[in-house]
Amino acid sequence: KFKFSGHQTFSLRYGWLEKGFRFCQDASCSFTAPDALVHLGVGKNMVSSIEYWCKITGILSSTGQLSSLAKRLLDENNGWDPYLEDDASWWLIHWKIATNPEYLTAGTVIFSLLRRHEFSKFEIKEYIENKIIPANEKRISSTIIDRDIECYVRTYSTKQNTSKSGEIKFESPLQDLHLIEPLPSEIGSFRFNIGPKRSLPPHVIGYAIWERLHTTERKQMFLKEALHGEYSPGQVFMLDESSLEEAINTLLEHPKFSKFFRLTKSLGSPTTVHCSLSDGSILLDAYYKGDTICSY
Repeated sequence: KFKFSGHQTFSLRYGWLEKGFRFCQDASCSFTAPDALVHLGVGKNMVSSIEYWCKITGILSSTGQLSSLAKRLLDENNGWDPYLEDDASWWLIHWKIATNPEYLTAGTVIFSLLRRHEFSKFEIKEYIENKIIPANEKRISSTIIDRDIECYVRTYSTKQNTSKSGEIKFESPLQDLHLIEPLPSEIGSFRFNIGPKRSLPPHVIGYAIWERLHTTERKQMFLKEALHGEYSPGQVFMLDESSLEEAINTLLEHPKFSKFFRLTKSLGSPTTVHCSLSDGSILLDAYYKGDTICSY
């Protein structure tokens, strides 16, 4: 379903997902309760924004329940990365934002549906109004769409803030992924940084391949689909063909995961990616437990 509001125009901030997760560990807590402001230590609009981002990233379900992946990632005692200090965690969170099965946002359009090397805010809005919102749907305010686009662009674009000490600070941790940068010659236009991502482990790419296949109830897909298709790992992570293949080949050579991944190419047919994992989280578990064999 469409969700072009709820963030209160706040981009995702450092510490918000961890705060939201720990707040929701108490089943009696509610984002709408008066004391939520005290527990979370932010203003009313930011409380709503934290709830929004927890749902969009899959930390919470649409009904407000903590997801199993959130517990495995953020639990303070046994979680993989309770304070989100590893870049891989932010790549995983980005994947969840762009492929959330319950919500369609401007972020979904930018990273899963638009599929262009360069884009403008106007083109995102045009896509939403012409291809996402059905003609018979009650018209969504143009201002609401503009604010959603602005929020997601600001969340990801590599525009940096410099502190008084000269230290470069990012407004949102997702800016540190360097996926989007403004075009210097055109105001309101941007380009994707397409190619290898050195902070993105093959484990997370493998997990994304598994989840895409699992969601569509398949065991294989063409490599081109994994690279360019809607909701594909290549599109969401802005990989080129060689970097996607390199990640898959690294998994093919891994002693633990080689039996679960295959690349096949028949005469006259495109290359196919096969994945027989029953649960993709074993890739993440291996990574967070110190498996560096797959680093590339």
